[in-house]
This record gives sequence, structure tokens and C-alpha cells, in this order.
Amino acid sequence: MDEAQRVFNQTSFERKRTGRGASARKNGVKSKKCTLPSDHLTAAEKRKLSGECKMYDLSKPMKWDTFKLMPGDLQTEYIRKLASMGAGRADVCDMFGVRTVTYSEYMNKHHKGEKYFNRSTTGAGKNDDFVTWFVESGDIKTAKTEPKEPAANSEKNATEDTVEYLDSRTAPPVLQSGSVTFDGLPEAVWSQISNLLDLGERYQITVSFSLLSTL
Repeated sequence: MDEAQRVFNQTSFERKRTGRGASARKNGVKSKKCTLPSDHLTAAEKRKLSGECKMYDLSKPMKWDTFKLMPGDLQTEYIRKLASMGAGRADVCDMFGVRTVTYSEYMNKHHKGEKYFNRSTTGAGKNDDFVTWFVESGDIKTAKTEPKEPAANSEKNATEDTVEYLDSRTAPPVLQSGSVTFDGLPEAVWSQISNLLDLGERYQITVSFSLLSTL
């Protein structure tokens, strides 16, 4: 056997050996079973991993403490729902049972001062849908019991009595006048002043300012 034949045989042998090794190699996992770390946990351990389940009813009036417990996206959805019914900021604060300043400070901190109320569609005289929704929720009761009327008029009379009670007993306080002093950049000052006022009302505003020393 000459040298050329010996080299040819050696090369053929090595190629066959390489082919056998490739065919015997396992590429990837052949099992179809998929397991997760949680498969080995007990039922009690799985319950500990789950967060607390909370439910919020956005279809009914709520108080301030309940509103603050909701996630930010639900807070936004709820306020926009009230605004779509014509509720102004004063109406919402009256329902929450807080001052407008408290509401404004919270919204500035957690919602970057986002405006949810449109002056042209919310405020006094435009909140009939909100008042009706608030009354029909069942949270408002009449102050006195009227004599029973015929069945045909009983529902109408009950609604009128409730609305009258709401207007006289739960009407929000109206900002008449005031004097405030802010120290800051103009844009921030205007934003704070806007948050103090009801966008659905008219005001007579006098502007007085002084430039702070920059030295």
C-alpha cells in the first residue's frame, strides 16, 4: 500500500467516525414535559405568593378613604366617569367629604395635576346627571317623611324630595373671596391658583405681584 492509499483510508476512517458521533449526539431535551418551580410548592405556599384580591365598585359613590386605596388607573377612570356626568370638582369633593384643597394637593402629587374637568361641560347647572346618579345610588335619604301619594306619582315625589334635601343640606360651600401668596415660577403659581378655583364658576381676579431678589 503506497502513501497515497494510506492517507485516503485514514481520511475515510475519520469521516465515518465523525458521522457516527454526530448521529449519536442529543440536541436539546427530548422530553415533552414542561415543569415550573411552582409545581413543587404546596397549596399553602402558593397562596402566600398570591397578592391580596381587592374589588372596587366604580358604579357607586365612594368616600375619600376608599378612593385613595384604589390603583392610580382606577382613580383616573372614576374621576373621568364623574366628569362625564357633569360633576365639577366641588361636586366630587362634596361626595368624598373633603375640601377642594385636600383633593387638589392629592391629585397634584399622584396624578401630576392632570385636569379632568372641562369648564364648558362641568360645574354648577350642568351636573344634573351626576345629581340623579348620586341620589339613585341610595346613599341619600330624605330628611322627613311626606304623606303617601298615589302610586303614579310616588316615584316622582320621592326623587323631588331627595333632590331638594341634597341641594339644601349637602350643597358644597362656595368660594366667595380669598387672598393667597405663592413663591415660585409663574407656571407653577398659575397651576396652583387654578386648582383652588371651580372651573365652572366666574370670578373677579386681581393680580398683584413682586419680583423676588435674585441676589
